[in-house]
Amino acid sequence: MSIMTSAATVYAGPSLSGAYPSIGQIQKDRVVTAIFTENGFAFVEFTPPNTNRKTRGYVERGKIFI
Repeated sequence: MSIMTSAATVYAGPSLSGAYPSIGQIQKDRVVTAIFTENGFAFVEFTPPNTNRKTRGYVERGKIFI
């Protein structure tokens, strides 16, 4: 388990260049599961608020404590 050190946008891929759309947000102090890291990003699994379904995506590596 990992903890978000700040709020972060979740992306469909490991880039901020606009190549991948944003697919959500994760708030600071939320617990997520970091699956792997790639190109300065962490691929994480989390449960968005008010849902019971898990979602996966990329967040900037500097915003998560693994």
